[in-house]
Amino acid sequence: MKIETMLGRRNTISSSSSGKFWPFSFKSSSFGSTVAIQKLRETKWFGEDEERIFCSVVESGFIVEVHDENRENTWYGIVDFNVKKDKKPTAADINVYSIKMRDGKPMKVVKMTIVNIWKQGNKIRINNFGDKDSTPHSEKDIRSQILFAAKSRTMTWHNSQHFAHWCRYGSKQQDIRKREMSECLKYGSLGLNAGILLVMNNQQRQRSMTK
Repeated sequence: MKIETMLGRRNTISSSSSGKFWPFSFKSSSFGSTVAIQKLRETKWFGEDEERIFCSVVESGFIVEVHDENRENTWYGIVDFNVKKDKKPTAADINVYSIKMRDGKPMKVVKMTIVNIWKQGNKIRINNFGDKDSTPHSEKDIRSQILFAAKSRTMTWHNSQHFAHWCRYGSKQQDIRKREMSECLKYGSLGLNAGILLVMNNQQRQRSMTK
């Protein structure tokens, strides 16, 4: 099955979605540009014959944009790989996570390697489109975001671009859990103190009544 079929047609944003996410049109983009700007925020398009160059510049946690030249289908994913420091990653080592689309509705998180992407006749480029306005998470935090998304049955995204943006820049789940725990402890402590005060008042009232 073609990857683009599994992930859906060209990603579009519903009118109710945030203005941060936008569809890309290849008619207006500089396809094949060799310019890499501001710490690889955006790179040229790479094919299978440029594996060595691509693998030397991509980093875990980067957002990649994938394009099928035959169907003009575009989708986004988040890169994750973990190799020894003395080993350079190959296309087989690099995983890309995205979301499976069906009838325009985001489904489960899917994983594929760069090798599989290229075998489908696709081009790929680094496109950290949100770095200009947002601070990306650390590699560890991005991996945690991916794992959380893969296990979640309640989270939804507008499309693959939204998913990739959330993994790299979105609210970290561990921070949300910490805030929730802090709130529980805060209000739990208040409730406990109020309970103790109520018991003490009752005891004092009973003692005063027996006098």
